[in-house]
Amino acid sequence: MSFQGWVEKTGNHYRLTPDGWRRASRIVRLHRLWEVYLVDYLGQTVEKVHRNADEMEHIITPELEKELTVLLRDPKKDPHHQPIPDEDGLLI
Repeated sequence: MSFQGWVEKTGNHYRLTPDGWRRASRIVRLHRLWEVYLVDYLGQTVEKVHRNADEMEHIITPELEKELTVLLRDPKKDPHHQPIPDEDGLLI
């Protein structure tokens, strides 16, 4: 059984497909880039950025992602010290 090709069920277990992993990693990347932007450029406190990033992660375009990456100098960690996946979904 497959769920939009992103999740597959094997017996009683679910797991992300390679496409699901790629999509999930991209959402995490966009969320964390936006958190860095809010803290570094808008002066938000770390405690206040998560909710806004939850909304923005779904509407950031690939063009804006590129601009954020350049502006923020391709950060490797978010304000919570969590790793930011690279463009390929890998954590460095």
